[in-house]
Amino acid sequence: MSSRVSTIKLPPPLAAVWGSGRLFLVVLGALLVGAFGAVGKTLGGGHPLLEVVVGIVTGVLFVAVGCWSRVRWPGHPIGLLLVFTGYGWLAEDLITSDIAVIFTLGVLLMTASSPLLLHLILAYPSGRLESHAARVVAVSGYVAGFGLTAVGALFSRTDPLICRCPVNLFAVGHDPEVAATLTHVRGAVLVILTILAGFILFGRWRTTTPMRRREMAPFVGTALLLGVVSVLYGIVRWILSVHPHWLLGSLNEIDRVALLALPVAFLIGRLREDAAGAAAIKLFPLLERRPSMTDLREALAHALGDRRLQLGPVGCPHPVLCRPQGAEAGVTAARWPPHCDAGALWRPSGGGVRA
Repeated sequence: MSSRVSTIKLPPPLAAVWGSGRLFLVVLGALLVGAFGAVGKTLGGGHPLLEVVVGIVTGVLFVAVGCWSRVRWPGHPIGLLLVFTGYGWLAEDLITSDIAVIFTLGVLLMTASSPLLLHLILAYPSGRLESHAARVVAVSGYVAGFGLTAVGALFSRTDPLICRCPVNLFAVGHDPEVAATLTHVRGAVLVILTILAGFILFGRWRTTTPMRRREMAPFVGTALLLGVVSVLYGIVRWILSVHPHWLLGSLNEIDRVALLALPVAFLIGRLREDAAGAAAIKLFPLLERRPSMTDLREALAHALGDRRLQLGPVGCPHPVLCRPQGAEAGVTAARWPPHCDAGALWRPSGGGVRA
């Protein structure tokens, strides 16, 4: 005798309210986490008000854009990565709290945003780690960002003589040399992984179609800028072990601006994708009018964002149709060779898609 678990489906209005309520709680949670970190920074001193505000805005913006992405594309995992990255960024400031439990949580999450950001960059734009190299880099980032941080926290018992911090409840001993070594190893590993992630992202952008490159360009450009700044900062601080305050301060400020711009760049790319879809839909009325091949090529090139696109006949052995002078040309119906059937779509040598 089998039993079935029945699921209750809410009416569309109630489902919309329930979905909006969950998103509201997600954003509210991000604001609360940011508020804890802001209070700790403000009471502890040494942090300008602008830095505190920008930090909260950055984290909440990641969460908000991630929630928007989940609503716009429910089955797309990239939205969850944006939300987790925002929470990870806000959780790093919990280390400034005067409450022992929250402080200990902050110690364990002091580099939470780094592996999450690596995962986000490696999974863009599909939201999935599509290659073995991307999976290896992502897993290594989590091991470095969370694993080495947790191991270092075991040997970092708070010393009241040098730090006005609460007790690190996670510590089982105190060995500053071991903790410092693990910190430098973690920083160096994250630098190497950031370089690898940048090459993977750039390679994915370069090998995709021109239309997809145009959609990915804002995010890829911002992510590469963020990666370059993070690598320079990590090399100076963790590998060379020098601390020129003016250089580290400048790199840190650029890093914050680039990180703040990353969810905005993601949003711009998604809006470009929607615009491309709308442009493609506008082709249907044109096709009903049976346009000339020249008009069709122009319309397709505009919709796909590739001015090099060429139209050619199905099965034609010639890679490019030419004018009598030999220059590449847009094709008209009168130019089809007698042995070819019209209908193929390709781009000339140098890039493009064949359809």
